[in-house]
Amino acid sequence: MMSPVMSGHVNDRVSSTRVTPRVGDRVRWLARLAFSGGVLVFLLRRVEVQGVVDALGGVKPGFLLVALGLYVAGQLVSARKWEMLARALGFRRSYREYATFYFIGMFVNLLGPSTVGGDLARGLFLGGSGRRALALTSVLFDRVSGVVVLVVLGLSALLIFPQYELPPVLVVVTTGMVVILLLSWWILPRVAALVLPSEHRLRLVVERDLGPFWHDGALLGRVALVSAGFHLMEVTVQYVVARALGLEVPFSYCLIFHPAVSLLAAIPISVAGLGVREGGYVFFLELVGVADATALTFGLLWFFITVVGALPGGLLLLLRNGRGREIVASGVGDDPA
Repeated sequence: MMSPVMSGHVNDRVSSTRVTPRVGDRVRWLARLAFSGGVLVFLLRRVEVQGVVDALGGVKPGFLLVALGLYVAGQLVSARKWEMLARALGFRRSYREYATFYFIGMFVNLLGPSTVGGDLARGLFLGGSGRRALALTSVLFDRVSGVVVLVVLGLSALLIFPQYELPPVLVVVTTGMVVILLLSWWILPRVAALVLPSEHRLRLVVERDLGPFWHDGALLGRVALVSAGFHLMEVTVQYVVARALGLEVPFSYCLIFHPAVSLLAAIPISVAGLGVREGGYVFFLELVGVADATALTFGLLWFFITVVGALPGGLLLLLRNGRGREIVASGVGDDPA
């Protein structure tokens, strides 16, 4: 979880708009690319490639189009959530601009090893030449609030639908994540008040600028509801993709495995979650009787949807001026993770 200190540090770093990636960044990206490729090779050697080809050949295009439409609609809902958080910090952009920056961030995520590049890009677009640190913080809280709701959704599904007899460690880990995330949210402003002088810049940022994130219960409630709606749309996409492959995977099971696979894919050890995501689908779908080849195809279809859904961001980026492209280049090159 990035603190306001880190946000300010990122702001200082990007103020010079350095667009040339460091050698270390390239090495990490190549290492993650190698990891993604290695996992995919392992999965392809484990399954019969002909089984993947056959599964792809049996895909129902209509269901796939519906899944793509739902996915894009879900991203528009998520952009609205970000707008709610940013407006609470004083940013007065139109929803169209928030959606534009959001889709540009999605496109940048396709180019980088994790979601950091896309988050950095949309934060810099929102902040412009002035309030970059605060804009980046709005992106951070958008990401954190989404993770909290996603984990709570996954834990709720695990407890409500115990009939799938998943490993108990999943409940333990998910519960631990919920506790850690909520405690971190509650503790941060209190720690700032305890360890920093009343006039310290960071304490003023936490208590004054970020005050709505700690004290505005109505705002947090609305954000949680919108976030829950977004995640339920994502789960529905999973359900529709299963139908595109002719699978009778229950919606309740999609509620369980989607949060788990999403969190696995977000770990910055691969490029755009590639390989890790597919491995997660193979593991969870195999537990309900889906053949490995079909489960791998499921993951590839989801990746296809995320790529196609993010492509409008590339077009929107081309429509921005050259300065905008430099901002995104700096976001891709620098990985503060």
